[in-house]
Amino acid sequence: MAALEEERANRVKHTNAFPVEAIRFCLQEAGVSFFDVDRICLNVAEEFVVRRIAEQASSQIVPTSLTPRSQVVQRFRSAGLDLDPVKLRFVPHHVAHAASAWFLSGLTEALVVSLDGVGDDSELDTASGIIFTANDSGMKRL
Repeated sequence: MAALEEERANRVKHTNAFPVEAIRFCLQEAGVSFFDVDRICLNVAEEFVVRRIAEQASSQIVPTSLTPRSQVVQRFRSAGLDLDPVKLRFVPHHVAHAASAWFLSGLTEALVVSLDGVGDDSELDTASGIIFTANDSGMKRL
């Protein structure tokens, strides 16, 4: 129904800012409130983020409250969006690319290929791509 990169709203090329303006735009365009959203999906595997937190904090004691889920919920809440943690889903990077291509394609079956410079893969740590067969029953990784 709507899409906007945060850089279009804040005018900072390749911004890594939390996409609050893009979220607000999409909600407004769709005519819904944040409360109406059923799922928030992030394009990264939760296990991948856990490993990165551990690597970055290897010389420190990491508080048990420092989890990917708690971090994301806090970011939403600090932007004035009260995210219910139950609505949050982590989707491995290449799976997110492949799913968005497949589920919006309108095709009845396809070979779905996602190639990107780098991404996470909860099984292999990092990967530059993934391949699926897809049909009415879903996607199967090859």
